[in-house]
Amino acid sequence: MAEESLSQQVNTEETENDSVTTFWVAVSPFFSSSLYILSYGKQLGEKDTSFMTIYDPAGNIINRVRLDYVVGGVQRVEMDMLLGNCKLENGIRHAVVVINSPAKTKFACCFEQGGNRSFIGELKPFYSDSPCFLPVTFSKKMACFIPIVNFGKKFATVKIRLYMGSKTADSEVSLTPNATCLFCPDLEFSEFFELANEDEKKICYLKITTHSDELLGVQQIDCAYVNDNIEYSSIC
Repeated sequence: MAEESLSQQVNTEETENDSVTTFWVAVSPFFSSSLYILSYGKQLGEKDTSFMTIYDPAGNIINRVRLDYVVGGVQRVEMDMLLGNCKLENGIRHAVVVINSPAKTKFACCFEQGGNRSFIGELKPFYSDSPCFLPVTFSKKMACFIPIVNFGKKFATVKIRLYMGSKTADSEVSLTPNATCLFCPDLEFSEFFELANEDEKKICYLKITTHSDELLGVQQIDCAYVNDNIEYSSIC
């Protein structure tokens, strides 16, 4: 299957809107998430509307939100209160948002910590015939976590294989429809990520595959510890 954006395929709302945007969002004691909206499809100053559905890690709908905004302006939506019913996982509350919107409306997801802001990309699609490869660097000052989402209507199994030099290791996760797994390579493959000193780095690749026919999404969030702050970036 040729690679497309999830925006062309995920359909969860029966609306007249013809564009779909998906993000993984999270809130913790250390950072928060916000969405930014920019619309340019109508005359400046007119109003427009999008609809956002929020799924918890188990795949349950925890919120549906109508987003009204003014064309030509930038609107910020804080996610903290909208994730109130999400359970803690690895110290954070996280969810997947699916936004149905007019075609000429753009969204950005931002992780914020104090005065630092990091913009995070949309979820990347993968299928049974289109595996995903992710580079991972781990050290005392670098780590990552990987949300994996099942956008399909059936149960899906995902295999994660680690390649580090000549060594390999495998892990597997199972996802119900709309569910999310927060995969942490340094925890799942802990024996490969033992560090001898502060300056040592471990570099590897992850191959993420599925034999399921369902559409899945993945995102890699890298964390860099800089001057007592955490800077986030996304690979996908």
